[in-house]
Amino acid sequence: PHSQKEDPTHVVDSSPIKRIAVAVCPSRDLAYAISLAKHMGIETLTADFGHIASGDILKSASHWVDLSDSETIWR
Repeated sequence: PHSQKEDPTHVVDSSPIKRIAVAVCPSRDLAYAISLAKHMGIETLTADFGHIASGDILKSASHWVDLSDSETIWR
């Protein structure tokens, strides 16, 4: 038998895994994928320079960061 150190599937911490998907300057082609990821329980963050390529992306993401405003980058 393998020791716990050698077993890559051994869970040390029983806390749930948090999954985050980040898309920088996403095109409108990614709106469905972002929406699907959010539906699957993945936190989705999109970042763009002050304009959204598509309103669907803004609606489908959990969070949006405006990269044109330095104050919002650090929140």
